[in-house]
Order: sequence, then C-alpha cells, then structure tokens
Amino acid sequence: MVLSIGMIVKNEEKYLDRCLSALKPILDSIDSELIIADTGSTDNTVEIAKKYTDNVFYFEWINDFAAARNSTLERAKGEWYMFLDADEIFESCDDIISFFKMGEYKKYKSAGYTIKNYTNSEDYSFFTSFINTRLFCLEPGMKFVGCIHEFMNPCSLPIRALRDVAGHYGYLYNVKEIREEKYKRNSELLLKRLEIEEPNQLLYLQLAQTFGLEDEEKRLEYSQLGLDCPNGNDALVVALYNEKIFHFFRLSDWEKIIELCEEYFDKTEKCHNGGSLSTDADIYLYMAISYINLGKNTESIEAFKKFFELYDKVSSGKLYTSEVEYNLIKMALSGNKNSAIFNFVTICCMAEKEYETAAEVLKKADISTYYVRDNDFNKKLYADFEIMRHTGNYRRTQALYNHFDKRDRAILQIFIRREAEINNPSPDVNNLFRKIFKNEPDFVKLLDTIKEHFQSGNCLEKAKDLTETGLCNYYEVLYYLIIEKQDISLITSLANYNFKMATKLCGDTFKDFYEALENYPIEIISPKGLRGTLNLLESAMELSLRNNRDIETLFILWGITGLRICEAEKLGADELSGQLFGAVMSAEAISEKSQGNFKECLRALTALVRQYHAAKPFVKAISDKVQKQAQPASEMDALAAEFKKNIRMLIANGEVQQAEQLLGEYEKIMPNDSETAELGKEIYDMRR
Repeated sequence: MVLSIGMIVKNEEKYLDRCLSALKPILDSIDSELIIADTGSTDNTVEIAKKYTDNVFYFEWINDFAAARNSTLERAKGEWYMFLDADEIFESCDDIISFFKMGEYKKYKSAGYTIKNYTNSEDYSFFTSFINTRLFCLEPGMKFVGCIHEFMNPCSLPIRALRDVAGHYGYLYNVKEIREEKYKRNSELLLKRLEIEEPNQLLYLQLAQTFGLEDEEKRLEYSQLGLDCPNGNDALVVALYNEKIFHFFRLSDWEKIIELCEEYFDKTEKCHNGGSLSTDADIYLYMAISYINLGKNTESIEAFKKFFELYDKVSSGKLYTSEVEYNLIKMALSGNKNSAIFNFVTICCMAEKEYETAAEVLKKADISTYYVRDNDFNKKLYADFEIMRHTGNYRRTQALYNHFDKRDRAILQIFIRREAEINNPSPDVNNLFRKIFKNEPDFVKLLDTIKEHFQSGNCLEKAKDLTETGLCNYYEVLYYLIIEKQDISLITSLANYNFKMATKLCGDTFKDFYEALENYPIEIISPKGLRGTLNLLESAMELSLRNNRDIETLFILWGITGLRICEAEKLGADELSGQLFGAVMSAEAISEKSQGNFKECLRALTALVRQYHAAKPFVKAISDKVQKQAQPASEMDALAAEFKKNIRMLIANGEVQQAEQLLGEYEKIMPNDSETAELGKEIYDMRR
C-alpha cells in the first residue's frame, strides 16, 4: 500500500462529510487507506466516518493530541502517511494524486500543501495561508510529538511543496464561548505539560502563541522565556522573535521592533558564524516596515535590499537551513515578497526618487500574484508608470497586458492614455503602445489622435476616425479639439453623449481645460453641434461652481450659443424651449449688466429661472455677483423697495398665492434681506 491517511475526530459532524467527500478522489486514485480515531463523539461523527471507511476505532482521550495521532500512525500500512483535521476541506488535490501516481514520491521524504485558515464566515474573504508538511515517508522511529500543535518528528529532507490547497474552517469562532473553550483547553494542556517537562523552546513558543490570542503580556513573557533557553533551534528562535515583534507591532513601537531585529541578528550571527538563515528575510522585512513608519526611507531601502537578496538566494536554492527545505520557504515568503515590493516601490523609492532601483525590484514581482484585485491595485499601477516614465522604459506594459484580463486591461488602458495625454511620449513609446493594443483598433485610433495633436496641433481628421465608435469612451478628444480651437460639433452632435462625464474627466486630467473652454470661439461650431454645446457649457458651469470657479465667462458663452441656435434655426420667441429660453435670457441679462443696467439684468435673471429651473444655481451665482457690482446702491434699494411694495399690495388684496410666488423670486435675488421673514409671516398668517 502506498498511502495511509490518518485522522482524529470528536463531534465533527459539521464539516466531516464535506472533508471526507473532498478526500475521496485521493482514496479512489491511489492505493490507500483511511484510518479514523474517534476520541468520544456524542453526535453523528462516527456514522459519517463509517460511510467512507471501515477502519474507525475509539481512542480514549488523555489530553494529548500527539498520542491520539500516534494511535492512527501505529495502524498505518502504507509507505507514506498523511494526516489532516476534520474541519479541513481540500479545494484541490490533483497534485497529491499526481505526486503518487507518477512515482515522484520516491524522490522525497516529506511533502506539504497550502492550508488556508478562514476567519470570516460571511463570505470567506479573510484568511491566512501557509505551507504545512502533512505527508511523510514512514521510517522507523517516526512519531508525533507535542500535546497540542503536534508535529511529526523527525521531519526528513528533502521536502516536496505541492500546489494543492485545503481550506481550514476551525478558526471561524463566531461564538465567543467556542473561542474561549478552545483557548482554555489549549492553555491548560500546555501549562500541565510545563509542570512535568523540562522547559524547552517549543513548549514556550506554543504557550506564547496560545496566550497571545487573549493575553499580550503573556505572549511577551513566554517568548522571552523561550529565547532564554540554551541550545536554541534556528526555526524556534526566529518564531519566538516573531512573537515578540508581533507584540510590539500591535503597539506600533517601531523603535523597539528595530531593537529586537538587531538583537536577533546579533544572536544568530554568534550561533552560525556570521552566516545567513533563510528565515532572516522576514526579520529584515520587519526592519524595513519599521523604518518606513519612522520616516527613515534610506534605512528602509537598505533593509528591503537585504530582504530581496535573501529571497533570491532562497528562490535559487543557494540558501536554506535545517528547519525546512528551501522550496517551502520560497513559497512561504511569496506573500511577504509581494508586500515588500509594494512598500519598497510605492513608499521608499518614490520618496527618494530611486527609480532605477525600483525598476530592478519590480522585475522580481510575479505579475499574476502581485496585481491582485485589492485596494492597492491602482497604486501599484501608478508607481509602475512613474518608474517607467523616469527610466524611459515602457516595455513592462507588454508584460502587464499579457497577464491582465479584460477588466484589468481596461484599467491599464487608462494609465496608458494618461501617459500619452500628459507626457507626450516619444514615437518609439507610442508605437509600443499601439503594438500592445493592436487587437483593439479603437484604442489605436485614439493613440493616433493624441499623436496628431502633439505633432501638428490638428487632430480633427484623426478624431473623425473615431466617430464610428461614438467617442463614448474617449472624452479627452473633446479637450484636444477645444485646445486646438477646432469645431467640436464632431462630439457635441453625438446622440447620448455624456457631457457631465466628459467635463469631469477633462477637468480632472487637464489643468487648463476650463480656461481653454472659456477662450473657445463659439462662432466656429457648425449648427448641428450647437444644442449639444448648451449641455456641455451647463455641465462645465455645474463643475465650476463645485470647485468655486467663476462662471460668468461660461454663462456668456451659454447665452451666445443660445442666440446662435435661434439664428440658425430661425426660431421665434414663442418657439423657445425652457433650456433655450434660459440661454437667450442669460444673453439679455449679461447685455444689460455690461451696460450698467443692473435692475434690468436682475429682471432677466428672474425670468430665466422662472422658465428654466435647472439654471437656478447659475442664476444665483451671477445675481450675487451683480448685486456686489451694482452702483449706485440706491438703485438696488429702489428695486428691492419696488419688489416689497408689490408683495404687500398682493397681501392687502388677499392674493396670497401670487404674493408667495413673488416673495420666492425676491428671495433668490436678495437672499440677505431681513424683511423677507416678516413678509413670509404675514403670508403665513393670512393662510391660517
């Protein structure tokens, strides 16, 4: 028999059926057996287990997980032995099957796969993962040790890292009582063991890890006791320092973390004659992150460089220590590597402008795992393009495109557009972008339009090539036509064009967009694009008001556009729509203002907002400006007095609705007049 699979169970009916069902492909594909020791279940655990194997027996619980594991090991008939827990469910097991069926197991003594510890039961979005050695070639003297967190001793080399993954659901402690029960059980077992065993690093480490869940001070105490033990083991020393460092991470005590890291290196240098351990990489990473938080980017860069140097040695097989075969360390460090690259590039290198160094480090990143869809995705791309721009080498964009899916390629396209629009890359770079997106002809046309804008200042003909796509995704073309003072009818005549989105994106991307629009000659727009231009100018005014920009020039252009429409379409006064009427009245209002006729200007603004309510924000901004400019003050006072006189006359005649409507119009023009409150009270009293 090739493989024996051993399990210990107690009241595991929640997950056991799913666990064994996921295990069945291994049992069906390999000459194997399943051995299950039950330690006293009172639910349906035993019945479920017997559906999958006849080899189920009772083991009396003696508060020792290793003893329970060894009871299954003693019954094993296979050349190899594998163990797992009942709350672990394989998400994949193809590599394990291949490992045995192809005979690869004959080259190794141990093997491990990834365990994903889920910590969020709502959507299983949060988990930690690590490589755990779970398969062993059985040799004389092998047994499990450790009353909790038991492990096989000895674990022989070489070790094979398998690609399979098992989800572990035992840390989904939604019920506080369950979490406390497990904590109490583990801590009591370890403390009893401490009474009868000679103190050792492994026991102190397990105590630190267990008490660390509930008592940070105990974590620190047991970690130090472990480090004080003589004849330390490499793996245990670094694990104990990790526990201590994690304590100070929770306190954000960066100076203390650096002190501990330096202490660690001093300790291991004496023990190993100055040689490096593969586990040193994590300690350098702690130092680098601590230096970042202290604002010491130069020191952080040096620590990061040492981390990457060790990682490269581990990856190439040039460095590994007795605690584990290098392939497992390589996989275990991969998550830390991506985190290190991100912090190194986006924080340190950007701050210190070390772009060449950053470019070299980015080559170490596996794009498929570095660019995961998280909150840092855009930050990573932004840093990538900053580095490419400063080094003048954009070839990395091809690798990004090759690895990205459709969604991420759309994001990549945005960054490339930004490079082309703002930085006017060289023809070679532009050709590279065109080559990368050769299968997306619309985007290639946009790149040609951008190129034409920079080269000749006349992108109109190139932009026409994009009309077949409606320009819906290429709002920047609007900016090019405006800045070049070309006829924007190409865009403003499009049906369903999103003018609000266009003005927002152009305003956000190009600092001179609003200034260019204010200086744009409306007279060059062909009649077919005039009505769309009204919408464009309204959107620009809305965004200008949000950004506290003066809108008078845009308001004037809005009015000029309205007059041009009336002229081009030969419209009479009774044919004007609400929007077009508003634009025409804005032209009249500005005309009166330019002649100093502030009273007539305000009358026109009142008529405008009465017919076209959407213009209320624009009218208020302009009327506020008119009131400030009105001279002499007596003229404004006279206008206000006439308004209030008419309101009181309507009240006196009992025409309450008309009085209320006129008061509303007056408040828009003179919002700071204290008498409006008194007039409002009179109207309210009449309604009663």
